[in-house]
Amino acid sequence: MGHPALLPLQRPGKIQKPAPPVRNVRKEEYDSEIEHGSLYIGSPETVARKMARAIKALGVGRFDLINGNQSVSARLRAVELYGTKVLPMVRDLLAS
Repeated sequence: MGHPALLPLQRPGKIQKPAPPVRNVRKEEYDSEIEHGSLYIGSPETVARKMARAIKALGVGRFDLINGNQSVSARLRAVELYGTKVLPMVRDLLAS
């Protein structure tokens, strides 16, 4: 996968079902999930915009950062970007 994927959780108070087992996905399915589905992949701006839309539409209160097959340094960088860039942008987008 190479990029962090941010997946929305269910509404607060509901128990989340475990994720299905990982399977090989065709590139078309993967690209479709980025464009229309639950994969939040891209620049901090892209991820923040998509998160803000989902929060407004679904009323979710939490997102989890899930890293695919990445090195430790890439995972640390993803967490850093999520906390320093993505979350502040999401807050700003929701406030406007």
